[in-house]
Amino acid sequence: RLASLLLLLVVCAGGSSAGSVPARASDCTTAFSSLTLRAPAFGLDTLRLRGGGRDIKIEHRAFVANLPRTLTDKGLREAFEEFGKIKEARVLLDIETGQSRRMGYVTFEDGRSLTDAVEEMHETEFCISQGEDKPEMCTKLVVTEAKPEKQTW
Repeated sequence: RLASLLLLLVVCAGGSSAGSVPARASDCTTAFSSLTLRAPAFGLDTLRLRGGGRDIKIEHRAFVANLPRTLTDKGLREAFEEFGKIKEARVLLDIETGQSRRMGYVTFEDGRSLTDAVEEMHETEFCISQGEDKPEMCTKLVVTEAKPEKQTW
């Protein structure tokens, strides 16, 4: 996988690889838009393409599903703070009702924090208090590495 990435970088940056030069510039755009890098594996935050002047931002973002319905952005942040510095924690809301869709995203500063959070929190029971006169609400979380947002060129 790394060898393919390096070959693609050389060819698209204008170098040659046994005469294999893309027919059009859009061929490189298509190749890079379909390329997915696992940031923790490479230890990169940004991949810069020479010649094109474009950056591909790598986010360290977890997708979290099966959240308790009453959990807020603040509660989501607090639940994942132990794994590292968090850039953003967001619970997704239904556009019509304003209620939680029971899923959200947590964006970490670094890839190690993301990996630790996924390994520790996936399929764990997560409980929050509903108030003094109500029982705790517990759910089994689903935590995965979020799919990267589509890069627009």
